Amino acid sequence: MKPADRAALALLARLRRDPEALARLFAVIRRHDDATLLAALEKGAPTKPAPTLLADVRARLAPLLASAQDKADALAAKVCAGAPPPAARGLAAMVRALENRYGAEAVRAGAVDLMRDIAAAAGRDSPP
Repeated sequence: MKPADRAALALLARLRRDPEALARLFAVIRRHDDATLLAALEKGAPTKPAPTLLADVRARLAPLLASAQDKADALAAKVCAGAPPPAARGLAAMVRALENRYGAEAVRAGAVDLMRDIAAAAGRDSPP
């Protein structure tokens, strides 16, 4: 057996599959030609990426009829809670700055709390 073949088998062994799974894999390899096997390994259509923190915050604050800077200032006031807010212009820069300082979950929670407070001040039971 060639060293390259040994290396390929060692790679399969490192996958920590049970012997039955390896036997099934070898049987599949024996039944099909190279082109069919390589086509089966090709990646499919790209999956939609998970929504980012900025997209989540923008969607949450979308009902507010305010400029991006006003939304950013209100979010910073909510998340920072007394601490000086980071100096950032615009919602995207503010979300990045807040995420770096407080973490993504704190920023998401701040957006939820901000909308809840605005809804309560407007006399609604839940945010729009």
